[in-house]
Amino acid sequence: MRDVILPEISLSSHLGKGKFSILLEIFVSSHLGKDKLSILLEIFVSSHLGKDKPSILPEIFVSSHFGKDKLSILLEKIDPPLIFGTLFGHASSIIVKNGCWRVTNPMKWMKNLALTIIILTGCLVAIVFLFRDGIILDSLGIHLENPFAKTVEVPDLYSTVDKNNNGTPDPIDVVNAARIEVDQRTTYQSNYYAGGYPPDDEGVCTDVVWRGLFGADISLKDLMDEDIAANTELYPRVNGKPDPNIDFRRVPNQNVYFKRHTQSLTTEVIPGDVENLKQWQPGDIVVFLDGFHHVALISDKRAKDGTPYVIHNNQPFAAEVKLTSFRTPIAAHYRWNF
Repeated sequence: MRDVILPEISLSSHLGKGKFSILLEIFVSSHLGKDKLSILLEIFVSSHLGKDKPSILPEIFVSSHFGKDKLSILLEKIDPPLIFGTLFGHASSIIVKNGCWRVTNPMKWMKNLALTIIILTGCLVAIVFLFRDGIILDSLGIHLENPFAKTVEVPDLYSTVDKNNNGTPDPIDVVNAARIEVDQRTTYQSNYYAGGYPPDDEGVCTDVVWRGLFGADISLKDLMDEDIAANTELYPRVNGKPDPNIDFRRVPNQNVYFKRHTQSLTTEVIPGDVENLKQWQPGDIVVFLDGFHHVALISDKRAKDGTPYVIHNNQPFAAEVKLTSFRTPIAAHYRWNF
């Protein structure tokens, strides 16, 4: 049978410019632009994984050019015929001749290639649906539930106070204002701003909180600046030098303020347990401090098991996801005294 030369596949660190390289770019390149697949990849390797070893993942798997990163180094060191032969058929069916890879049994190779693509696609789909309670799809605004799961009804016990007299309870004002961040996909951008407030289309996790509270006419910045100025020693993150341009946007500072001026509640979340879940109400604030500093607002949306969603901002943009998606222990749970 006539040998079939694999399309322009080379052993260069850039994988050539042929069809195989194009295939790789289709699946893992940031050249995909701002469509859902590239967003999936951004979310999967976001700072939820922290800045430790898992942060190496994007270097290995999703480099936009496969240039001089660890993946290209790996490809230079492996035995391609052996690796591809193992994946797509017997190693003996792939040989290297004149610097090119050749297939001696193309029909069998193509069948195994198709099977491998199907398996890898299935694995990708499973990751998208199952990874951390569906955080990838939730971040894209696609909220899927098990249609066969029992729906747990949790009573709404949030405050009905309406101090701004707009006809909506203040806790729901907080949620609605925070959800604007999700609707416009506010870009995660951590910067220092003169005057303290970032542009409307960018921010970090703490910006979701003050923007949400501002929906109920509560100026968290003013309240925190005043408390920090009067009790500087209670705010270690201030380091003895108050700075109104940034202090109210730091998670540890918000945590100190909430601990001093709001109601502290349970940090335990038990799916399906109504008595536990009714302690989690819209507009509540949840803080994470172990591993990475993060803060979010409890949404008025719940999963079928009764666990609440949260509204937060982490790379690449603001999103509404299940509280159970977080693997970091909950450090604190607060409720504003409306």
